Amino acid sequence: MMKKSLAVLFFLVTLTLIYAGNINWQSNVDDALQRAKENDKYVFVFFTGSDWCSWCHKLTGEVFDHQEFQNYVNKKMEMVLLDFPQTITLPQDQAAYNEAQLEKYGVRGFPSIIILENNGDVAMQLGYREGGPVKYVEYIEGVLNWNDSPKNETWEDKKGQVWYKNLDTAQKLATKENKRILVNFTGSDWCVWCKRLSNEVFLQPEFIEFADENLILLRLDFPKSTSLPPGEESYNNSLAQKFGVKGFPTIFLLDAKGNTIQKLGYEEGGAVSYVAHLRDLIK
Repeated sequence: MMKKSLAVLFFLVTLTLIYAGNINWQSNVDDALQRAKENDKYVFVFFTGSDWCSWCHKLTGEVFDHQEFQNYVNKKMEMVLLDFPQTITLPQDQAAYNEAQLEKYGVRGFPSIIILENNGDVAMQLGYREGGPVKYVEYIEGVLNWNDSPKNETWEDKKGQVWYKNLDTAQKLATKENKRILVNFTGSDWCVWCKRLSNEVFLQPEFIEFADENLILLRLDFPKSTSLPPGEESYNNSLAQKFGVKGFPTIFLLDAKGNTIQKLGYEEGGAVSYVAHLRDLIK
């Protein structure tokens, strides 16, 4: 018992030295959620490699160590740090707990931030962002405010087709109307193949007629020359991560429950060929 207590003490002292500053870092998400409920806060979970991850150090130095960030999170967040060091040995229980949280939240790289509602739902995910503490706080606030506010959940293309922006909304409509969901991950203002797919397929009458009868359309955009609202950007990124999107355009045909029927992309042959392929898939 004494050895275990000393190991935990050494671990906490090490973290204090590495992540010095006016932030009360905790090491257990469940405990933080309980405090968040009591104090009406969010839970900020920082997945880091304290002794090897250069981008974690960069995020800490450029954001976490600054008073502007510390003032904000101390008012709004319960702070949790889950470390994955390579030269420091964590207490066995803590290391196992950290690994379990890594798996639970699907974290695949460092640094990763998961911000939770105090009921445990994921409010947003992010990592390193340029711009310093003020910009970082503004981005977090933008996402959280977007989550809580009424929003425009549709986008219309040149032909007047309605594309939804939220998967939950698309699933509800697909269930109600007994349709499938076509998800379009696109880079609308820079991706040449995305533009070709849109012009050759999505804007053609054969596709429009087929989609009107059979599909709920979902568009998740990743522009470069224009900026999405922070909340929409975060939401799109989270779905790209969920579906394992590596390039654009990436198209998924889903059933009403959100299960993947087929992953697609740009295909030569125009709208007639594309529609024929989709028709075969939904039989």
